[in-house]
Amino acid sequence: MKKTLNVLGLLTMLCVFSAGAKADPDSDPMYKSAADIQAGLPKNVDGKLVVDRIVSGAQIQVMAARAVHQVGGTEMHRAIDVFYYVQAGHADVLVGTRVEGGKYTTPDEWSGGKIVDGHTYSLSAGDILLMPAGSAHQVSVPKGGSFTYIVFRHASAKAAEK
Repeated sequence: MKKTLNVLGLLTMLCVFSAGAKADPDSDPMYKSAADIQAGLPKNVDGKLVVDRIVSGAQIQVMAARAVHQVGGTEMHRAIDVFYYVQAGHADVLVGTRVEGGKYTTPDEWSGGKIVDGHTYSLSAGDILLMPAGSAHQVSVPKGGSFTYIVFRHASAKAAEK
């Protein structure tokens, strides 16, 4: 089943989430500018992934991330839809539903292994990638490159139905 994402809805989400200490991410509007998000991530992270948790609620997590010259590990979330909004840079993201090797680190989280028969998406600034629950993914940033993106993790409606 092909999923489509309402870009206006994504932009609305980008505008309302932030790290406000008194705000409730499940009910209160919040705001954090793109400049503040960029400033919150260190620039010299060669070979590493850095994450700035913007908000974490019962049903949603929003994080800013920057990877520099890195091939990340494979991960899969059985009960969480994940989507990326790319702010800057370039990366290839391999996505698939079958993984060889690796292990469950919690009942709904898979880590490690190799994605088999996946599809590679070439992402650049302004791109959006939605990965429904059960999609394994791995981010690869080319040598000399960097990749800055917003990660939205939301409890999957599909998982809630089970």
